[in-house]
Formats: sequence, C-alpha cells, structure tokens
Amino acid sequence: MRTKQDGAQGERVAQALLSGAGFSAFTFSTSFSLRFSRDRPGSLLGYPLPAEVELDLDARWWLDDEQEWKAKVARLAPEGAVEPEEPVQAYELAALRWTEGTTVVSVVVSAGMISVRFGNGRLLTATGNAEDDGRAWTLSETGVAEKSARWSVCSEGGVIFVRAPCLSE
Repeated sequence: MRTKQDGAQGERVAQALLSGAGFSAFTFSTSFSLRFSRDRPGSLLGYPLPAEVELDLDARWWLDDEQEWKAKVARLAPEGAVEPEEPVQAYELAALRWTEGTTVVSVVVSAGMISVRFGNGRLLTATGNAEDDGRAWTLSETGVAEKSARWSVCSEGGVIFVRAPCLSE
C-alpha cells in the first residue's frame, strides 16, 4: 500500500479513525502516545476501521488554549525541570483519561497540525513541525509498525502523509 502526500485525505482518514473513539490510555517514554478505542465497528468507504489507534506526539502539543497552557506550565512545572511541559502533560493526560466525556467529537488537520476535540470540551492540539524536521505526530493502528500499517496519517515538516486501503492508487 502506497503512502500519499495529501492533506485533505489525511484529514478525512484522521476524522474516520478518531471520531467516536474514546481516549483509553497513554504511555510516555521519550514522547507521549495516546490510545483511542471504539466500542462499535466503524468503516470508511466500506473498509473496516481498526478498533484501536494510537496518536504518537513527537513535537510540541498542548491542551485547550495555547497561551493558557503556557501559563499553566510556568505555574506547575517542577523547579529546574529539564523538560518543564512533560510533567504537566502527564498530569493533564491522566486527569483527562479518568474524566467523563473523552470520546472524540471532532478532528481538524490543517497546516500539518492536528486538533482533537473531546465530548467534555477539552481540545488537544499538536503542531505539525518537529524541532528536527522529523515526524511531528503519527496516527496509526495500535500494535502495528507505522510503515506496515494499513491505516496511518502523519505530519512531517508540516506536510501530511496518509495511507489507507480506501485510497485509490
């Protein structure tokens, strides 16, 4: 299956993969990975969607308003923290995970960025540019290497790449 550079199709596939899915888990190593799962089967153009997907966040991201987020990090980050955002991000994701209304209600992909709105009103936004010009974020099937995934959307250098069985060659 071929990967295409296509922002419009990337947004369409990201919306299909995430809309109606619930935020079910997250992990952290050197970056955050958010897991979303759906209770009911979904499809896009007759092709079944995976029951679980992961959003790997390799570049800057925040919850809700960006300026308020920066103020929150300045207020809450541990003194002397090398990466002051990461402890605040972990706390906020844990709180979000155990809050009602974490089903995804909308997804916007624009200028390489992805914004995910939850039913409780919270908004997660990830930039489309990583510091090293590598991948900023990747949305793909859980437990499948991205290069082997049938379904994937990623942003690299602000450009959207997409792979899905419903896309014509």
